[in-house]
Amino acid sequence: KWKESEGTSGKWVTNAGKWFADEAEDKGIQTGQDLRFFGISAAFDSFSNEGKDLIVQYQAKYEKDVQCGGGYVKLGPKMKDPTTFGDPTEYNIMFGP
Repeated sequence: KWKESEGTSGKWVTNAGKWFADEAEDKGIQTGQDLRFFGISAAFDSFSNEGKDLIVQYQAKYEKDVQCGGGYVKLGPKMKDPTTFGDPTEYNIMFGP
């Protein structure tokens, strides 16, 4: 379950966006306002990929010209309070633009 970060000013919406094949199937989270900071997190069970490759993939669909910003993904230890997700947040892997 997604948890919105406190202290961020943007609101998330669920939307298929401008380009979709099936509106109901293609819904995802979307930033609902321009020029805001956003943060959202979800917990998952601990795992080990020892001896195996780890592949992490995400997809971003920018429908507006982005003047400054981008989408980042952080993978890290389970947080005691996911509403504090943001910068700084402890992580093991981080990638983005």
